Amino acid sequence: MITTASPLPQTAKRLVLFAFLFGLPLTFSLVWAAIPPRQIPSLSAIVDVGQMIRGQGHHRRGHVVDIRSRRVFRSDQAAPNPALVSNMMAQLVMKITGQPNGQAAWGTWFGPGDKVGILVDAAGTPFSRVQTSTVAAIVGGLRAAGVYSNDIIVWATTGQDLVAAGFPLNWTPNGVRFVGANQLPFDDSVGFPIQSGFFAQKIPVTSLLATCRFVINLATLEDHPVLGYRLALANQVLGSFQNSQHFEKHWGGTVGFGEIATWKLFRQKFVLHILDGLRGTYNGEAANWHAQVYLGSTDPVALDRVAGSLIDMARRRAGLPQINNSQRSARYIDVAAMNNVGEGDPEKIVHDILQTP
Repeated sequence: MITTASPLPQTAKRLVLFAFLFGLPLTFSLVWAAIPPRQIPSLSAIVDVGQMIRGQGHHRRGHVVDIRSRRVFRSDQAAPNPALVSNMMAQLVMKITGQPNGQAAWGTWFGPGDKVGILVDAAGTPFSRVQTSTVAAIVGGLRAAGVYSNDIIVWATTGQDLVAAGFPLNWTPNGVRFVGANQLPFDDSVGFPIQSGFFAQKIPVTSLLATCRFVINLATLEDHPVLGYRLALANQVLGSFQNSQHFEKHWGGTVGFGEIATWKLFRQKFVLHILDGLRGTYNGEAANWHAQVYLGSTDPVALDRVAGSLIDMARRRAGLPQINNSQRSARYIDVAAMNNVGEGDPEKIVHDILQTP
């Protein structure tokens, strides 16, 4: 939990009053010395993913697993087949980790005592948000690995998005928790630093990143009117910061998102990236399709490269230009790659495709 500074001691309060009355610089030095420092224990010793106790064997750069089926939906209006979804998710993490079964695969990253967040893209229509059956499959995998139900926190940008997507809000100690980032505090002491005009400031980050030891980033197969694509790199930004819409439009554009991906806090917390492509969009909400695919990786740059190519393939079939040749551009993926967040060269990406019956 994030702890704030304790109230000023009485002596410090008197020194502050004295400083304002007499303008003595030395007094201010004494005041600051008297104020206890702000401590954030859970973020005070950030390490790279590879140095963590759990999951240290499982960050593979440039490896993307792609599992597909033609039987997820019985009809265009039907819900996904939950048994098939669960099987596809197990196959996905088994292929990523090389483990023989789903329980061992999930246990590579997570186990008893871990607080695990699942950041979901729940905004938009049924074609541009995660499916409830996908989240249920991930929760089932975490439970099989020994993670307690009340240590699993599913969150989205807003609680309203979660409800609209079919998830029940729950912030009690009973069962899996579902909450909007906007319903809990944001903390600017560990926010991402930016330059706004002549002033430096920090964009406050959700306190859920401090609460959770690890986070699964669950994005969707979706194009975006500003960013080009809204995939793994974009989802972790839009779901983690206060007033993310303003952030998206007014600071750095697509380039800024690539710089944020270099943030050590993100690279430490987000240990697994999954893309729910059961449904998807390729030219806004009006152009959608049942892609019936899951993508997974520990490398968000490589994942976005592969997912973006699937969207561009759908656009070509419809006679539309590729995203980067249109009026929007996903340059933030290039920036993240140049900053060594992950593998951005398609020739160096290992793309494993599995087809389920």
